[in-house]
Amino acid sequence: MSAQTAKQAESNSVVIEQWFDELPWQAKLASCLLNQLLTADSERLSGIGRRILKHLHNDVIETDALPKVQDMSIREMYLLLSE
Repeated sequence: MSAQTAKQAESNSVVIEQWFDELPWQAKLASCLLNQLLTADSERLSGIGRRILKHLHNDVIETDALPKVQDMSIREMYLLLSE
């Protein structure tokens, strides 16, 4: 990892933490539940998590509708994390 890449990753991590802290509790709970599904030992549960993530990806990235202004920061954060 180059020094610039490491510096950008560190900067992004601070932005991500600040952004997550400002989320409403329902969004925090949903993200924790999705993480639990994705990291579950059960293939069925992790499969559910992967399907949910695929649907979210399609809604966020491949949508024909323009996201609401308040949802743009979430979309931008998703794109940042997906790089």
